Amino acid sequence: MLTVNEVNGVAEKAASSALKRVGISHVYTEPTIDSFGDDAFTVTVVLKRGTSKDVTARDAMRVIVNISQALETSGEDRLAIVRFATEEELEAELNGEPEL
Repeated sequence: MLTVNEVNGVAEKAASSALKRVGISHVYTEPTIDSFGDDAFTVTVVLKRGTSKDVTARDAMRVIVNISQALETSGEDRLAIVRFATEEELEAELNGEPEL
């Protein structure tokens, strides 16, 4: 099993590769538990400011597949639950602003 930092590095590389034309701000990873009660990770791909409209469904699927395959290739068998956020959404969360 990989450490959280190792998972984050693998996920960031995979997400960056899948979203080359749009670019990402960063990726962060947190341990969690999946719906079966097994250890998993929440991997949040943070999109650069103003780029969320440029990400297609195909792009999003490519990110999810790339991350899953890269983690499996690295020997990680825990599920990666991938979510997307924008820098603006994260700033709003930090400021306690309600979601729209």
